[in-house]
Amino acid sequence: MRSIAGLFVILFLVIEANCQSTKIEDGWKGLRVLSTDKDMVDRKLGKPTPVDDKIWTVYSLPEAQVAVVYSSKPCSVAPGEKGDFDVPENTILEYIVSPKQRILLKELNWTPQRYKQILGAREPDIKNYENTRDAVWITTSTSTDNGIETVASLTFTATVSERDKRLCPSKNH
Repeated sequence: MRSIAGLFVILFLVIEANCQSTKIEDGWKGLRVLSTDKDMVDRKLGKPTPVDDKIWTVYSLPEAQVAVVYSSKPCSVAPGEKGDFDVPENTILEYIVSPKQRILLKELNWTPQRYKQILGAREPDIKNYENTRDAVWITTSTSTDNGIETVASLTFTATVSERDKRLCPSKNH
């Protein structure tokens, strides 16, 4: 009995280590824009929070709130560009992760060299890190007390090449 409990502890630690070793550029919890569907998201994140919104589907987890835009029928007229792409219905088009727990930027598993820092003109304590290669944006806030940057949100969209490849012909301008 003791060895089974030990095995579960080792298995948990291995799974936890693998989850933390994933770079943020690979998507949060493995969610991929223009690839992952709602069924997979629901399996990973649970049931969405009931919200009366025609664009965003919101998931509230202990560690974060996740807002997802899913596609409508391919190449259809739909609010918020939800029908602009030739992808199956209910495919992720964009999502934003807002951590509920404090995540220090220096502890985030990311590739800083791929990002360009954009300083806020009105709010100098807010910074945005833009990665157009992977279509990931990190927004941080800096504490005035100690100067430590914490992650406020992570935004995932389609890359320019993915958008161009999947954009419906009638939507190309």
